Amino acid sequence: MLIYYPALNAVYLSFLRYRISGSVFIGLKNYVDLFADRHFTQEAVVTTLQLGIWNVALSFVIPIVVALVLFEVRQTGLQKGYQIVFYLPSLFSWAVVGGMFIMMFAPEGGIVNNLIKRFGGQPIKFMLDIRWIQPMLIVSAVWKSFGGTVIIYMAALFSMDQQLLEAAEIDGAGVLYRDFRIVIPLLKPIIVTLFILNFTGQILMIDQGYNMVAPAVEEKGKTVMLFMLRNGYNNLRLGYAAAVSIVVFIVTFGASMLNARLTGWGKVED
Repeated sequence: MLIYYPALNAVYLSFLRYRISGSVFIGLKNYVDLFADRHFTQEAVVTTLQLGIWNVALSFVIPIVVALVLFEVRQTGLQKGYQIVFYLPSLFSWAVVGGMFIMMFAPEGGIVNNLIKRFGGQPIKFMLDIRWIQPMLIVSAVWKSFGGTVIIYMAALFSMDQQLLEAAEIDGAGVLYRDFRIVIPLLKPIIVTLFILNFTGQILMIDQGYNMVAPAVEEKGKTVMLFMLRNGYNNLRLGYAAAVSIVVFIVTFGASMLNARLTGWGKVED
């Protein structure tokens, strides 16, 4: 009951115009208004897709390259040490990561802008410029999450049949040939799962935007979840925000079903 009641209540709330004095049933109007709202369709959805595509792409390429390089390191202690260093950013909350990036890229006193001024450049307001806010969000998201992804790939690499890799090496297969023709195909279920999880995670991410996106750059930094937060809590449009949550649920549920289909999860082998 504790699990299903909040979800069912959100569905019911999405059909209401919420008022403290008494809510009014309005049917599908919240959904109609939502898809007619340019701040949702042309800003929040577009920003979420842009950030999602970049984050998913970089969160695939960088971790798998790092994992394959670490897999070649034969010293176990050195290998474990690198994994710990890479994983450390994942332990920080977005409040900490957001504060770090705001301080590092501050126009006055920030490390990055101090270097720019030292080389004769003008300070850049990275966190307050609509041209820079998305790169800042992408870099911070990849930096924070790639260590955990590296560890997952490393676990998958060590769980492979090592005799298969040794046989390929004995047959004269080079590292690149082995990685592209043997290792990566064997990692396909993990890659697909992490691809879907990273994308749905980007859709559901709210902490990053809440801590790093200022009102001045919301046009390019406002994701779907931040849009929901602003409408639900700042504007007290709880029914409207509930409609956003239902749309997000449908999208993420569909992505989960796609993941299950692509990876064969739940199938019974003969």
